[in-house]
Amino acid sequence: MSTLQFGGQNEFKYVRQSSSRFIIKRVFSKPATHIFHIPSNYPGDLPTWQFVQGKSRLLKPKNSFPDTDTTLARLFLRVTFLDCHINKRPFPDCFKGIDPIFYLYLQSQYESKTK
Repeated sequence: MSTLQFGGQNEFKYVRQSSSRFIIKRVFSKPATHIFHIPSNYPGDLPTWQFVQGKSRLLKPKNSFPDTDTTLARLFLRVTFLDCHINKRPFPDCFKGIDPIFYLYLQSQYESKTK
């Protein structure tokens, strides 16, 4: 949360957090909301994510990469990383420090798919 609020990035805005949800808003392009769901026995169960843009909403929260996105931080990084790349925006430097090795993994995955 502090990285969102004080990291010097302008791509995403912290909205709110509770014991079961963490919500951020994309402020570039078309505004959208990312809702991260935290299960009651986290980290035993995996976090999931929903995307909301206007009236579009993923019907069920999901985690498409349960083998790698095992923590809220990793799921957050994947979602924001892909959002930035899809919208041709720079990935905020302050986010890279959350899990530098996982960031490099995401970057290598993206580069291999675009070659």
